[in-house]
Amino acid sequence: MTIIKYIFFTLFIGFALSKTVQAENIDAITIAKIQSHISKCWEPPPPSFLEIKNVIILKISLNKDLSVSRVHIQNKENFLNNPRFIITAESARRAVLRCSPLPLKKSYYKTLKEFEMEFKY
Repeated sequence: MTIIKYIFFTLFIGFALSKTVQAENIDAITIAKIQSHISKCWEPPPPSFLEIKNVIILKISLNKDLSVSRVHIQNKENFLNNPRFIITAESARRAVLRCSPLPLKKSYYKTLKEFEMEFKY
């Protein structure tokens, strides 16, 4: 599975390539393209909901046409008693679904058919 790490604070402010992504030959331009595309669809919750040092991990599954088939919040059980986390995580999940399909060449399907994104805020 490919892991793509992003850093968020209301809007995307940067990203880091994990060793797994580098091993899969996903270049920084491709990551930036995904980042930019999804950031246009993200409607973050109010600033009071954005707690410092939280991470949302989304597991994303793609169809062969690079449309998003499924988005699962991986670490939801860690924050069951934190409604602010759930609201923020759901807004990130909806952003990925709204931005379907990803604006990449179909040749990326093999590498990205299932991957994780980290939303740090």
